[in-house]
Amino acid sequence: LPSTGGDYWPNLLTEQGQHSSEILKSAIDKLGFTPTNTQIKKLTQRMTFALNALVKANKIQDSGAGRERVFFKK
Repeated sequence: LPSTGGDYWPNLLTEQGQHSSEILKSAIDKLGFTPTNTQIKKLTQRMTFALNALVKANKIQDSGAGRERVFFKK
């Protein structure tokens, strides 16, 4: 998998709320190749960590909880 640091995750977000599944789909589309299930799992782990860290750092916003949680740009 390519590097997903820096602005990778914030650049996938819009000002309208997106569920994590929508963000993951955007990330997969951005790869330019069809990832294996193992690669998708790794990408999901990276996304979860990154989104939570970005929310804590007040770089992005979130709303809701659990499956209803959405993320969006500030």
